[in-house]
Amino acid sequence: KTDDDSLVAFQGYWCPTVFQAGQATVDGTYHVKIHAKTYQTDKPLVMAVYGGDVIVGRGPKHLVGYFDVAAGKEWTVIEFDDFLEARGSYQMKPYQLQAPTQGDKRFEGPGLMIGEVEVVGPSEAWPPESRAKLLGNLDLKQATLADARPILTRLLPRAFRRPIEQEDVEHYLKLVQTEMAAGRPFLAALRVALQAILCSPEFLFREEPTTDAKKISQHALASRLSYFLWSSMPDDELLALAAAGRLERPEVLRQQVERMLKDKKSTRFVENFTGQWLNLRDINFTEPDMRQYPEFDEMLRYSMVEETQRFFREVLDHDLPLTQFVDSDWTILNERLAVHYGISDVAGQQFRRVKLPADCVRGGVLTQASVLKVTANGTNTSPVVRGLWVLENILGQHIPPPPSGVAAIEPDIRGATTVREQLDKHRNVASCASCHSKIDPPGFALESFDPIGGWRDWYRSLGEGEKVNLEIYRRKVQYRKGPSVDASGQLANGQQFADVRAFKKLVLAHPDQISRCLTEKLLTYATGREMGFSDRLEMNSIVDRVSKQQNGFRSLIHEVVLSNTFRAK
Repeated sequence: KTDDDSLVAFQGYWCPTVFQAGQATVDGTYHVKIHAKTYQTDKPLVMAVYGGDVIVGRGPKHLVGYFDVAAGKEWTVIEFDDFLEARGSYQMKPYQLQAPTQGDKRFEGPGLMIGEVEVVGPSEAWPPESRAKLLGNLDLKQATLADARPILTRLLPRAFRRPIEQEDVEHYLKLVQTEMAAGRPFLAALRVALQAILCSPEFLFREEPTTDAKKISQHALASRLSYFLWSSMPDDELLALAAAGRLERPEVLRQQVERMLKDKKSTRFVENFTGQWLNLRDINFTEPDMRQYPEFDEMLRYSMVEETQRFFREVLDHDLPLTQFVDSDWTILNERLAVHYGISDVAGQQFRRVKLPADCVRGGVLTQASVLKVTANGTNTSPVVRGLWVLENILGQHIPPPPSGVAAIEPDIRGATTVREQLDKHRNVASCASCHSKIDPPGFALESFDPIGGWRDWYRSLGEGEKVNLEIYRRKVQYRKGPSVDASGQLANGQQFADVRAFKKLVLAHPDQISRCLTEKLLTYATGREMGFSDRLEMNSIVDRVSKQQNGFRSLIHEVVLSNTFRAK
């Protein structure tokens, strides 16, 4: 602690920089302002900020983000808005600083000085908008049964996402009446009716009645569109258009798609669709073995997901060709991820669009660290797992499950043999060869990337191999230099490739298969059902229309919404 009551933190592991005075009194969104500057260093530092139960440590805790702190004597002011539950607070830590080891002597290493911390909120006014929409200006102490009717009349159309009949209101009003007759106060009785509404199948499930033309009703269309792009119920404008019978018009649908994609709620589409399509939801499913991958840390994991989601957003916002998902001459990086990729001249932890060096192996989602991590486990990679992922998620090819009784391939982390050598024997089995001729090549193309998405020319071994003279975070690595990586392969049609760059070129020669795959993924996500044989004609029509619009991703979203498949049961 300094003379001006600032706090200096010298290490980012165990770090008691908890802002106890800033505990939230109620749930809500708070505006936070943190003053920080570097200490005993002329280099910029990075500060990690966590929110939630950072004091007791028994409740939920979340990463707010990583922030650059400029070098020099001036304070860096960091501001953000964040949701906190009651009794939550904030913790600030320096990233990658080491603890002092000099006992009581003055530590002369770099530190992060944390000054004034201001937490203001919650930003929501009282009564909050949600309460006003539900209860209006009702005085709950004076409320009677008659006051429940307008409340239910306001809520039911939103909860059920359709026009309501009087009998709908009466059904739930009787619950309030019964509870009040039993002596319960108005609010407690109303809660029973609200709980019944929220447990109703009409609230929990999207009912989609159809018209004579086998198209879903306009209110169902409003819900489908809203859950597709916002992951939430339709707003007043969508419901009004549905009630007026205008939503199904193509020009109106196009207008609404544009409006919704420009709204900040479309961030949910980016997060949820990439989570499902690219399996980003599994980013925490495995934890890399720190003996083999000591460079992996929380900030790298965070940066992986941010790159992919921001890349997806960039392609969407600018209607870039779908082929950019396979290969591009740019990506979205911060310094931490750029270092991981071996790309220079990217300073600071703010994400920005970066033009990649010529002949760079990166570009497109195939070679992004997030995808490479979720297609591996914590110790090794499997060409079978990654190959299947590419076929299913990029090329749209569905491979049947293996015959029963066929043993799985187990990579040898001791470094005695490679997965490729084991697969060569595996493919000698006639029942396996036909599928593995399709599965293995895309997986081989990605073998130059380790389980955390780093480039490799050889496998890391915990047994056999040469010693590696390298220190990471001041510790000598434990892994050894294992067998060399072979990323070459031959597609089922006989085309050969030497590495991932050549493989991408072979994939890009057939852009329609990329478009068809994404069309199927989007329709499955939007309708909640798998596409079948009867949907192929409509999907082919979508692909043809998008190909005339330079295969733009935003154009594909429009064509999916306008399709018969999207608007029918």
